[in-house]
Amino acid sequence: MIDDSEVTLMLFESIFKGFDQITLETEANSEKAMERIQIVDYDLIITDLMMPVLNGFDLITKVKTGNKRMSQIPIIACSARTDTRVVDRVKSLGAIDFIHKPLEINAVLENVLDILQITKKSA
Repeated sequence: MIDDSEVTLMLFESIFKGFDQITLETEANSEKAMERIQIVDYDLIITDLMMPVLNGFDLITKVKTGNKRMSQIPIIACSARTDTRVVDRVKSLGAIDFIHKPLEINAVLENVLDILQITKKSA
């Protein structure tokens, strides 16, 4: 999870606490996150869009145009900017889903578990 808001990062940590199948890494600095993405084999990336230095749009583009391994990582964009143009843009860049802020915990959980193919019963 990449977001410059520590509150959002803590919320994601609390959402996935107790799921043994999920190891959540959080990063407030998108450039540091991009460095990790280049070397770690992640199953999913969730990124905010409005961040300083490297915004979520650019991060999605870098991941999707990176090496073959990186380009295959599913990405969910997350933002309070919910107009149709923003959602369409992130999907055209390669994001597979969009999470609206403020976060609806059950929707976030359902989306992530579905993408990772984890059932609530086994979590």
